[in-house]
Amino acid sequence: MKRSILNAFLIIATFPLLLTAQNEKKYKITTTVEKEYINLEINEWKEINNEWFYKGQKTGLSPISFTCIITTIQTIEEDDKVIQSSCTKESKSLSGHYISDESDWIWNEKESSWYYKSDKTKMYPKSFTKIATEIIKKSDCIGNNYENTTIEIEEIYHIEPLWTWSSENNSWLYMDKMTEDFPKYHIGKSVRKESTNVIISDNY
Repeated sequence: MKRSILNAFLIIATFPLLLTAQNEKKYKITTTVEKEYINLEINEWKEINNEWFYKGQKTGLSPISFTCIITTIQTIEEDDKVIQSSCTKESKSLSGHYISDESDWIWNEKESSWYYKSDKTKMYPKSFTKIATEIIKKSDCIGNNYENTTIEIEEIYHIEPLWTWSSENNSWLYMDKMTEDFPKYHIGKSVRKESTNVIISDNY
């Protein structure tokens, strides 16, 4: 499947804090957070204010696979001179697949896409299970790993009864009327198993 890959999607936020000590020295703490997404399909998913939007709509869903790198840089300045700085990096990698008991719906893992009656579609079935593994690696910016976390995820999604699928139009109906909107999904069950491995480098 031909994909549009986004390798330089950065979300940058800076948080300055100004402090004045009793000796009249001025301290400024600045925290900058950069969030970069890799292998994220441009035309399908976009994150806005920590919420995922699918094809421009808020559906309650999130991508099944991507990598997100979060870099946090903090500096402390005294009278406009940097006296201390720190840098941490967090990498989140998610990979997985879907399964559904809905008739004629099949998830193609190689193409990362749903098929309905052998036709590829951008839609999701009215209920399905998401099975995924999220690996979180935290380190300093030199690359020394000091914490690795693995999360096994199983979530069951469903939509409201007012939504029905039209096989003739290959689209959703809301209260039996055609609509360009996507259904909003809810998580009926969520199971997350987490394990963390702490690594202490000799460089510390």
